[in-house]
Amino acid sequence: MPGVIDLVGEVDEAFRSDRWAILDSGREHSTWLLYDGAALRHCCRLLYEIEVAAAAGLELSVRMLGRAHMEAWLVALYIHFGGYEALLKVAQDARHSLEGIELEARQFDEWLAAEKAAARKSGKKVAKTNGGIAQWNEKNPDVPPKPLLDEPYVPQLSPAGLDLNSLIEGFGPHEAQGLSLSEIVDTLTKWGPEKGFSRESFRPIYLIYRTLSAIGDACEHAHPRRVLRARRLHPGRPDAGQRLGKRQRPRNLPVRNGISRTTSARRTRNPHTCCR
Repeated sequence: MPGVIDLVGEVDEAFRSDRWAILDSGREHSTWLLYDGAALRHCCRLLYEIEVAAAAGLELSVRMLGRAHMEAWLVALYIHFGGYEALLKVAQDARHSLEGIELEARQFDEWLAAEKAAARKSGKKVAKTNGGIAQWNEKNPDVPPKPLLDEPYVPQLSPAGLDLNSLIEGFGPHEAQGLSLSEIVDTLTKWGPEKGFSRESFRPIYLIYRTLSAIGDACEHAHPRRVLRARRLHPGRPDAGQRLGKRQRPRNLPVRNGISRTTSARRTRNPHTCCR
């Protein structure tokens, strides 16, 4: 953990210095610098959180934070090497997500209102019918009583009432446009040789990101599908249902953490290698 603490302190000290003072003038370059620095700080903070969780033995938290760190690192690289144009695309994706959330919330509220109205309307009919049945039962005590109808359930949930208009309007004229992490990975792979920060494909990192929640021996107990992953699925064989041996389990792949020379030089020493 000392290495990560030193890293976070180094970044904080740099951002507090006059050298890194950025005047938010609204110009494209200054806006890009602000978000570029924020992306770096975000990655460092996630590394610190990973170390804290690992030291506490919180394996599931480490895995979740590790996945979040990989995504943050890839997006940070995209912003850093793509400049203001890349930042705009990330902003458009954020707007796309917010608009999607607001649409789902509005649709849920409409559905909930319709469900409540339908249930109350049906409830009135059931109450009227049950009243007739009760009267009939009173008038015919010598015969088995007719059963009353069940009252319909009226949902007790409250509307989401989610209003994201102010956040969405904050993006100004920039239209919503989705940007998947897979697209970012492909772009980084293309930029690597051009901009001199990599000569390899970033696709393996993306694949690790996608499968991070499904690999690892020490983290196996935390995964809901561990039984499927950890047992032989061959009915009828003598060894059916046996635990897989160490040689049969997937090997862990290393993940490089960091988005700058500083973070590359101070790699995280994580005792839970399955969660990196």
